[in-house]
Amino acid sequence: MDISSRIFHQYRVIGNFCCEKGFCMENVGSNNFVTTSIGNAFHTYDVKKLNLIAASDPVVETIHMLSSTENGEILCAHGTKLSVWKRGKMIGEPWIHESNISRIYAIGNVVACYEESGELNVYHVPERRLISSIQFSGEFEITAWCHPPTYINKIVIGFKSGHLQIWNIITCQMVQSLTKFEGQITCIKESPILDIIAVGVGSLLYIFNCKKNENIFLFKSDIEIAFISFRNTKDDVYHLAFCGVQSDILILDIEKNQLVCSIPAHTKNISGINYVNCQPLLVTASGDNSIKIWIFDHMDGSARLLKSRSGIPDSISKLRFIPGPRGLNLLSASGSFLRFTNCNRDEQSFDFSYGRPRKDWKDKSSESRPFYLPPISDFDEYFFDNIVTCHQKTNWVQAWRLDKKKISKLKLKHSLLQNQIPTCVKITACGNNCMVGYNHGSLELFNLESGAHRASFVDTGRKSSAIVGVAVDGRNILCASIDKSHLRIWFFKNHSLKTRVKLLFSPKKIEINRQK
Repeated sequence: MDISSRIFHQYRVIGNFCCEKGFCMENVGSNNFVTTSIGNAFHTYDVKKLNLIAASDPVVETIHMLSSTENGEILCAHGTKLSVWKRGKMIGEPWIHESNISRIYAIGNVVACYEESGELNVYHVPERRLISSIQFSGEFEITAWCHPPTYINKIVIGFKSGHLQIWNIITCQMVQSLTKFEGQITCIKESPILDIIAVGVGSLLYIFNCKKNENIFLFKSDIEIAFISFRNTKDDVYHLAFCGVQSDILILDIEKNQLVCSIPAHTKNISGINYVNCQPLLVTASGDNSIKIWIFDHMDGSARLLKSRSGIPDSISKLRFIPGPRGLNLLSASGSFLRFTNCNRDEQSFDFSYGRPRKDWKDKSSESRPFYLPPISDFDEYFFDNIVTCHQKTNWVQAWRLDKKKISKLKLKHSLLQNQIPTCVKITACGNNCMVGYNHGSLELFNLESGAHRASFVDTGRKSSAIVGVAVDGRNILCASIDKSHLRIWFFKNHSLKTRVKLLFSPKKIEINRQK
């Protein structure tokens, strides 16, 4: 019997929307859903509002591939296992293979599963049985595939050698061998037009007719094509979106054979792009922990961001609960960015804006690209008015405004401490002052309204090393600071030292409960 404590039992993951492992789309009537991997589990979102519909139970391995059947089951590849899910719960036992699964593709109620060993297994999902098995080897390593409309039980397979073939996955027979391309096929995507597919071969994009076995036209790009998606709307707009793993998303007008626009969608590796069926909407996801929906409603065919869900892309350096009118919220720092997270409603979460580029923030190598502050080392907040952050390798403390969701013009900087770097900050209980600790042991007090320096806390008996934490009581009577070997208690009003305590360990942080 499990008698372990459930006090710290996991309840919910906050701020995790997707990873670099890709996503899948499914249509249920007039509703569209997107399912994303978040590591060892997956989330399903409604495309209309990007609301979380379902969250799966976790598995041991990382989910690196997703697909969906016509009945709404979600297929997950994790390690050597292929599992079937419905409404966030696994159905039955997963299929276990000899080697890791590299790709899966669902066609109706049938799923094709390709292993790294070169074996292609085809399963009937409702009946939970193996239909067929095909072994590929040598130069015939599958790198891409797709299922064109009306090609019953058939898929178009692209190989590392450049061969393009049509196979019947039920009878395990090759139906037709198509053109051999000069290079590895990196991506294949079916189009809404019969017999037409798009083939990515390195940086070359081919529009190919499978029935006539001929190229319609060729588009040369500067990126290695990894993802392709056709727009399927009734407004006679023949657009195609394609991108690389680390590139902007490019929109191509197929009729004119020219680029329409470029979308700088993500800051990290793109995990997939997909047009919403019968709508001018493009869904994108990335390893920067964001899902975005772009709408093409401009006269020139360009796109704008319609909806998004995003979280912290990197490791969090500091995290704190802050009070709000509808419950608790989170303030977190990751790298150079500060993020507000609403624990109840994801759509109210946001990243703090750096605002318009200022002259002193411009990168000399690029006049159009703003220079972001170095990574945040510490921050503090006072209700919903002010936030202060100290950054690595900067000699000032930066202020932010939570109500305006952006950076402030106020900087806390001491004219005599140009060579010292702030290491910790603490706002007083009244919210008017901020205490700043420096790497050379200085402890200073600033006014948050004007940014003026108010006082210095000096220990005449012993020089302090780098200050790692500061705390102030709720009545501005006493304050405390710690370095690697001492705890100092100060009188707040006259800035004199009350006591010094030798520590037997090197502290990392100090906190005070102001409610007591």
